[in-house]
Amino acid sequence: HDIRDEMLEQARKRLKRAKLHNVQYLPERHPLKSKLVGRMDWVVCDVPCSMSGSIRRNPNMKWTFSDELLFKWIAQQRDIFEDALKFLKPKGKIVYSTCSILDEENV
Repeated sequence: HDIRDEMLEQARKRLKRAKLHNVQYLPERHPLKSKLVGRMDWVVCDVPCSMSGSIRRNPNMKWTFSDELLFKWIAQQRDIFEDALKFLKPKGKIVYSTCSILDEENV
């Protein structure tokens, strides 16, 4: 799920191109979300991050970076990951991704 509907739409297009069909896309407060708890074989968490891995494309970003923002992203990432875990079946797999190169966001 994603709190941004436009990101879900982009994900839908990318996964269709990758020929992945058995995929659930649910907005943050979708009523069916609770019925999926403990039923997913795979969960993908593409979490919001500092985008430190894209500084080369966006060099001005380094001037707005701060420890305060980093800690905010880390807390948000952990919340998303913890929430996602409950949707996995026993022995299910979770994929965690960021575009960050910082260990703090990827450990």
